[in-house]
This record gives sequence, structure tokens and C-alpha cells, in this order.
Amino acid sequence: MDPVVEIKNKLNIVELISEYVKLNKTGTNWKGLCPFHGEKSPSFMVNEERQFYYCFGCNEGGDIFSFLQKLEGIDFPEALKLLAQKAGVTLKQQDRRAISQKTRLYDLLEKATLFWQQKLKSEVGKETLTYLEARHLNQQTIDEFRLGFSPDSWDETMKYLLSQGFTETELLQSGMTLRKKTGSGSYDRFRNRVIFPVQDIHGNVVGYSARAMSDDQGAKYINTPESTIYHKGSVLYGLDKAKQAIKELGYVIVVEGNMDVVTSHQAGVKNVVAVSGTALTDQQIGLLKRFTKNIAFCFDMDDAGQRAAVRSIDMAMLHGMNIKVIQLPSGKDPDESINHDPKEWLQAIKGAKLIMEYHFAQAFARYDLADVNQKTKCIDELLLEINKIPNNVEQDHWIKQLSDKTGAREDALRERLKAVVDNLVNKKMIVPEKNTSNFEPIDQPKTKKQILQDRLISLLFNYPSFLKVAINDLPVESVDNFYQSMYKQLIIWYNQNNQIDKENLAHLLKGQTDLDYKEDQLERWYLILSHDYIDCSVDFLRKELVTLIQSIKALYFEKKKKLLEEQLTQFEKSGNTSKVNEVMHDLQRLYQQKS
Repeated sequence: MDPVVEIKNKLNIVELISEYVKLNKTGTNWKGLCPFHGEKSPSFMVNEERQFYYCFGCNEGGDIFSFLQKLEGIDFPEALKLLAQKAGVTLKQQDRRAISQKTRLYDLLEKATLFWQQKLKSEVGKETLTYLEARHLNQQTIDEFRLGFSPDSWDETMKYLLSQGFTETELLQSGMTLRKKTGSGSYDRFRNRVIFPVQDIHGNVVGYSARAMSDDQGAKYINTPESTIYHKGSVLYGLDKAKQAIKELGYVIVVEGNMDVVTSHQAGVKNVVAVSGTALTDQQIGLLKRFTKNIAFCFDMDDAGQRAAVRSIDMAMLHGMNIKVIQLPSGKDPDESINHDPKEWLQAIKGAKLIMEYHFAQAFARYDLADVNQKTKCIDELLLEINKIPNNVEQDHWIKQLSDKTGAREDALRERLKAVVDNLVNKKMIVPEKNTSNFEPIDQPKTKKQILQDRLISLLFNYPSFLKVAINDLPVESVDNFYQSMYKQLIIWYNQNNQIDKENLAHLLKGQTDLDYKEDQLERWYLILSHDYIDCSVDFLRKELVTLIQSIKALYFEKKKKLLEEQLTQFEKSGNTSKVNEVMHDLQRLYQQKS
């Protein structure tokens, strides 16, 4: 059986989407808040019978594959592999649909992780294992987080991965190796280090954080550079292991370092993730909001940690998160506190303060309210924090609290708030540059699809043998009217002659009187190849043809989808249920054709 069909048969779209979206049954469908755009009233529909979803708000729709691709920002091969694992379907190695540059890199890092795990348990990793045990980590935790050891060698890991069928280019792309500064070749990036694999939300290894095992290795920690599969601002360390606990407990704890997560999990607190020494990003908050809107921060007590905490808190407030701050009674970070006494960590979590309670306590500890100048500075500082609260009712509550604690009148505080905010805006105001151009474009530029179709026809003119690929993969209706008659005629000529070369085609074009194209247009199509594809090989152009065909079909799909969506909106408003179901069926068929 085709694996795509088998996966769809084994996985229920309602159950899959329910892992990300809270769905409620409404008649024959399921309904919830769309995960692709912000909305307060649910317009996201899932049809269990047809295994199809559609959002009336943002007009996104499709099957389990397109849902995962859209939500996770992954391509089809990645979605296929993830859903195959979930469904217990074994993919054949030669299934080309499951192979992409990204999936190759995932496989490479998986092999590297297993290799380093084995090294940690071998004789060469004995010293590193002793170090981890001295940090109070047990074997179960070491295995759960897949900790490993990279040998003290310039090329041992590289040689192993090359022996597993990976290329030198793939090793460089994944960040596993570095090019030599002199001469040719590469060498291992990670040498004589404790390895902390960084895994995405599905448990795929996407990169590493590595701690030096000797003092003369330079940087204490080094990390995988940005790659096709690793974007530091899009991954949270430990989220794959914490997400279930976050859903169950209703909140997430965000810490700074990897060891903070590892030791916290071992201490029984599993709803913990790390940002690895940076401030939270939009993408990371988006990941967390799938599971909760409640977040508690516990960053390192040093200056760098506190600066990252401030930026993270500000970002979380912009996203409307409910925020608390955890303060440690001892140690500079959760790892130290847990090693001192795990009960301290549990007590600190229980005593977490609301973000504004934390700001109030910090400000009142720094300023002497008996001094009018210091009192004014304290009030201004807290008003700026109150201004960050997106909810007006909450702002009102904290202005009253500030009034009670400082003795300042509420109306005076509100006036001061406006002055403080206006001053901040003026400092940051940027005046946009004026457009000094007196000229406007005379000709409208070609659309993206027109450019693609021009290039397609040019390739077919110059390489008529490419027509066989186009005939098999590009339906005539996908091509716009202006280009469609030429494309049809090329297909007819090719079929009549079984094959056609460039000279024959030129002769046929000159003798053709039915086509409504000027001679200069035909010449332009011939010349586009020389203009847009300078010194390109035939192999490159053949691949480019495939890319053009895919892009043209994708644009046709979007146009057709938009038309059906407009009909769907119209019938939904008029309450014509039969027509809604009919158009939904047409949309489903369109998405199936796209797949």
C-alpha cells in the first residue's frame, strides 16, 4: 500500500489536530481557534469523515500532511517521516518522497548522537561520565537527554559519518565539521566535549551544545551554527520532553541553561525548558502558546542573565502571556540550587511572584522613598513597567497599588504615566525618509507567473526534448490564456512528430499562421534563455524546468483555491449547506491534486 494512504488510514485528523488545537464537536464537524492566525471566535473546522480541515478566517485548508507542514514550517518529506513514525508505518529507503536535504541532515545528526552516546559509555568516555556523575546526574537522566562525548580527535567523528554514507558537504551543512584554514579538507567541530543534543518539538536532533572537558580548549561552551534544520530562535531546549507536563500543569518554567533543564527534570519538575543563554523570541513564544499562556522565568542571577530575563519578560508581555518570576534562595542558577537542595527549587517555584509584584519588590528595595528624587525615579520606573501591560483593567489595578504604596494620588500617577510614555516615544521616534523621486513607472512590471511562464516557453523553444517532461507534469489548464495556446500547440507538434528538435520547431513556428503571436514575441521567447540563464548547463536547465513547472502549478492552485474560497464564503453567508459541502468537496479534491 502507498505509505501516504496507509498513514491517512491509520491516523485520525481530529486526534492529530487536537494535539495542537482544542476542538469541540459541532454537528458533523469539529471546531476550534485557528492555529494559523489570531482569532477570538473559532472559525477553524475539521471534517472527520473526509479527513480535511478548513479555516473560514484565513482560508487555510488541507489534510494531515499540509496541517503539519504549515504549522511546523516543514516540507513534505519531513511531514511524511514524522507522521510515518506516529502511525507506525515503515518507509522504504528508496521512497524519494521521504528524502530531502533536511531529512538527510536529520539522519546525519541522529547517527552522530548515537555515536557520541556510545563513546560516553566506552573507555574513552570514562572521565566525562565521572564528571556528569559528579554533577549528580544518574544514568537514566543521561540516557533520557541523550548526553554524549565527542572524542579528543580531529577527525574521528567525521570519518565515522563518512563511513555511514554522508558526504563532506552534508557534514559542513550540518555544522559537524569546519573547513581547514590552509589546504583542503575539514575537521571535527566538537572535540573532547560533553555533548547536549538539542531536539525540536518532535524529538529530532537539530543541533548541539557542547561543554569543554579541559581548561585549554578555548570557549567553555560551543554550539551548532545556524543551519537548514537548526535556527536557535525557533527551538527551546527540552520542550520535546516538557510539553506533556506543561499541558498537565498549565504553565511552563523558562530557564537559561541546558543543565538547569536536565537537573530539574531529574528532581521531578518536568515542565521546564531553556532558551540557552538568549532572550525569548517570537517563534519560541509561539511554540509555548500551543500548550499554555502561563510562564514563569528563572534566569541566572548574573548581569547577562538578568538582561536576558528583562528582554524575555518584555517579549512575553507583548504576546499577552501571564508571567511570574522565580527567585532562588541560593545558587546563581536552578542547577546550583537543586544540587544544594532539591527542596529549595520546589519551594522557589511555589513562591513565584507575579511579574508586577516582582518589579514592585525590586524597585522598592533599590530606592529610598523618603527621598523625593528617588521616589520620583522609582515611580517612573514602575509606570514604564505598568505601561507594558496590554490589559487596561490590569494597568488600573497596578496604578492603584502604586498609589497605595507610595502615597501618590491616582490621578497624578495617570498624568505622570502619559508624560513618561510620551517622553519614551519621542526618544525613539524615527522620521521616515521622503520619496524624492519625481518619476513613476510607465510600464507595469510582469507578474511572477508571467515571468515563470515566459521562462518555461523559452526553455521549451530552446530544448524541445524537455516537452516530454512538461506534457507529463504540467496540465494545460495550469497555464494562463496568453501562453496556453502556444503551450497547446507545442504539445500537438510534439505528439504528431513523436519528437521535435529546435530546427524543426523554428520551421513550424515560421509557417504557423493560426497563432496570434507577433514575430518579436516569438524571438523574445528564444532570447529569454540567454538573458536569464547565462552559461547554464543542460542538467541545470532540466532541473530548472521541473522547478518552473512546480511553481506554475502552485500559483494555479492558489488562484483556483481563492475562487473556491470566495464561493465558500458566499454560500456560508447565505446558509446554503448543500453548496458549502459541494465546494468543500471541490477544495478537498484540489488539495489532493496538489499533493
